[in-house]
Amino acid sequence: VLRHPCSRNNDSISRYCNQREETKDNFSYATNTTTTTRTTSGSSTTTATTPTTAAGKHVDDGDDGCQPSPRTKKSKNQERRKKDHIIKFPFLVLLVSGGHSMLVLSKAVGEYQILGSTLDDSVGEAFDKVARLLGVNDIPGGYQVELLAKGGHGKDLPRSLPIPLSRSKEASLRLGCDMSFSGLKTHVKSCVENYVKASCSRNSNQEQQQRVKNVARAFQDAAIEHLTIRTGRAIERARGDGNNISCLVLAGGVAANMQLREAIRKLCEDKNLRLAVPPVELCSDNGVMVAWTGLERMKLGLGDAPVAACTNITASVEIRPRWAIGPRHPLSTTQAHQLESRRNRSLFSTTRNGQQLGL
Repeated sequence: VLRHPCSRNNDSISRYCNQREETKDNFSYATNTTTTTRTTSGSSTTTATTPTTAAGKHVDDGDDGCQPSPRTKKSKNQERRKKDHIIKFPFLVLLVSGGHSMLVLSKAVGEYQILGSTLDDSVGEAFDKVARLLGVNDIPGGYQVELLAKGGHGKDLPRSLPIPLSRSKEASLRLGCDMSFSGLKTHVKSCVENYVKASCSRNSNQEQQQRVKNVARAFQDAAIEHLTIRTGRAIERARGDGNNISCLVLAGGVAANMQLREAIRKLCEDKNLRLAVPPVELCSDNGVMVAWTGLERMKLGLGDAPVAACTNITASVEIRPRWAIGPRHPLSTTQAHQLESRRNRSLFSTTRNGQQLGL
C-alpha cells in the first residue's frame, strides 16, 4: 500500500482497518489491498488491479478446487470481478473529507460539474470539531467519534439533533443538493453543555461516558442522513439531466466511516446504481490521488507547457492553492451567494421599514 511518508494518521488508520476485517467483503473494492486506477487515453474507462490478499498475493476465485496456472486458466469469477472494477464515465462522486464535501458529476478526465457542495464546514472538519467538543484530542477525530458512536444511542438525547438545512426557509436549500455542517456542530456544542457537562455532579463516570457516546451517535446519525439525502437528490438530478451514470464513487477520508458506507450502499440499492468505494486503508492517500490525477491529465494534454530553462519561474508560474474543479449546476449555490442574498434581503427590509416610517 502506498502511503504519504508525512501522513500523521497511519497508526489510527491501521487500528481502524484491523477492526473492520469482518466487514471487508460488504463493499466494492473492499478486498483490494493494492488497488491501482487507470484511465485509458482512448476511452473513458477507469480500471483497477485484481483483488489481492493482505500478503499481496492474487486472490484465486476459481471454484474447481484446482490450482490454476499463474498465466492461464483465469476463472469466470475472476473475469467478472475485473469487470466489476471498471468505472465508465459519466459517474457521480460523493467526496467527503476534511477539506471537501462535494457531489460532482464526472463526465471525463478534466470535465466535471458540481451538483452540490458544503456552504460552510466540510463533514470531516465537523467530525474533528465534534471530537474536540467531546474531549477527544486524537487526530483524525472522525475515527474516534465513530468508535464512541458505536456504543451510543442518539435517541436518548432530550432533543434530537436536526438534519442540516431540512428546516431552511429557502426551498433551494431545503430541497437542493448542497450541504451544511456548521449548524449541526453548534447543536452538538449545546448538547455537550446542557446534557453532558450539566449532569457531571449527579452521574457516575460510567453514566457520563455513556452520555458522550449518545451525543456522538446522534451527531453521526444526523450527518450521515444529511449526506445520504443530498446524494440521493444528486443521483436523480444527474439522471434528470440526461446523464446515464454508471456508478456512484464514494471517496475521501470520511469514506472510511463504516456507517456511512452502509447508508450509501443501501441508497445505491434503492436507486439501482452500483457503488464503488476504495478500501479503508486507501481512503486517505491524498498524495497518490493527486499524482495520479496529474498523470492522467498530462497523458491527455491537459497540463500547461513546461517553461523554458531561461524563464523566471517565480514570475511565470501561477500558484493557485484552490481553483474551481468545474462549472456549478444552476440549482446549486455557494456560501458567498447565500451571504449576498441575505445582505440584499436585509437592505430591502431596512429600506421598506424606512419608507413606512417616513425617514
